[in-house]
Amino acid sequence: MQQGVPAAFALALAGMLLLASGNLLDSAGLKEAERAEEACFSVVGLMASLEQKCQVASQFEHLVDYSAWYVLEQLASPGFTEYTWLGELARSPVGQAVKQKALEAGARTTRASMDEACGQCDGFDYGHFFTSYATCYAHTLCMAAGLGVLPVGPEECADMLVPSLQRQMSMVGGTYCLKEPGQDFYCQEQRARLHLENQSCYNDFKLVDAGSDTTCHSSPECAQLWLSEQRQHPHCTGKIAEISEEVSRSTPGGDHSQKLLTFPDRCVPANRSQFIAV
Repeated sequence: MQQGVPAAFALALAGMLLLASGNLLDSAGLKEAERAEEACFSVVGLMASLEQKCQVASQFEHLVDYSAWYVLEQLASPGFTEYTWLGELARSPVGQAVKQKALEAGARTTRASMDEACGQCDGFDYGHFFTSYATCYAHTLCMAAGLGVLPVGPEECADMLVPSLQRQMSMVGGTYCLKEPGQDFYCQEQRARLHLENQSCYNDFKLVDAGSDTTCHSSPECAQLWLSEQRQHPHCTGKIAEISEEVSRSTPGGDHSQKLLTFPDRCVPANRSQFIAV
């Protein structure tokens, strides 16, 4: 068994904990730090078992790093939840540390890494792994509330964020190894590439609006990029909108009775000719 991967993973988590606790945590924040430590090191144990069984722990670390930030960005999108402090959480030092790890993970996503993660561990329970990792991330992020940077306390943050992140990470994890039908192409390859090469348009692609206003608030260039991706990888491109809608519908504190409009609903129909550039 290679000890380097779990050790590196533990070190990365410890760095995130240190980033949060470098400032003075209040008593509630310290309790949240203890919960974060317990949750995160249980994941380290899971990673060690995974490394022993499948020798691909590093690829799964990249997988969840990327997906955790994807879900956090969705949760922090305006207009869907009464928990407006989620945006502040995403911008906090801990949230930015998660974002940096996600960008690094996206840069490491290749066909070979996907083949390694998705093809060498038959019977691996992606949902359980993502749920466990989500618990670690949620408690780590909620330590930010103990630094006084959020209008809520660590306990309120965790009560909302832990079950929500668990549910939504499991949802995203279930699609990680999807391929474009008839092609040797993973949908995650597309998501990582778009995130790195055209983050503005990719953010627009994931945005889901509530209501009946079908005005496109993106640029013509983003609409053309969507159409190009749709021609090359129709199933994977459609999954971007589908997952974004599912995540939005399950966001706590939102008005789930409203109609939801995805990027293609607003910006791609053939009769859509008016764009408002952002």
